[in-house]
Amino acid sequence: PICLPCTSGTSWALKQRDKAVSCKDHENFLLSGDLVKALFITEESRNTLEQMNVQIKQGNWRQGCLKDAKKVEDFKDVVNITDVVTDNFLCTGGVDPEVDPQTCKGDSGGPLIIQHNKRYIQVGVISWGTVNSCTGYKRQQVPAASRDFHAGVIPGITWIEEIIKDELIYLK
Repeated sequence: PICLPCTSGTSWALKQRDKAVSCKDHENFLLSGDLVKALFITEESRNTLEQMNVQIKQGNWRQGCLKDAKKVEDFKDVVNITDVVTDNFLCTGGVDPEVDPQTCKGDSGGPLIIQHNKRYIQVGVISWGTVNSCTGYKRQQVPAASRDFHAGVIPGITWIEEIIKDELIYLK
């Protein structure tokens, strides 16, 4: 099973069992550092799922994401790209400091996951990318400006709680 941040089950998975643990504590633990190892699952060939390892770009690394988002044709007239790419989005992709595999159109809606020990915690939902160089099940060489943006689960946890309120115990 996959865990959602800001829930008591994830507190147990992260060994943060103190009653005073907050959603912010989960965020600080899971998303600490400028480069955070994560993964997504994709269908690499018919009926074959594959794990793709990526890094969430934060801090100074996020600036490259914003720069590449500004190159998207639909955003060329946007004055401030952070009006489109808000802090609610997590960013992966690009070729620096290493090449991240890109998501393809069929991956949208899938989870962006952080693995901690043998637990999987969903921190994002694959949303959109700057470049689609995928053809069928084939991933082409990753262009330098290829970035993927994921709707962050933590910023959306209030909405998630409204939808599945009785299924989990949420932190404040």
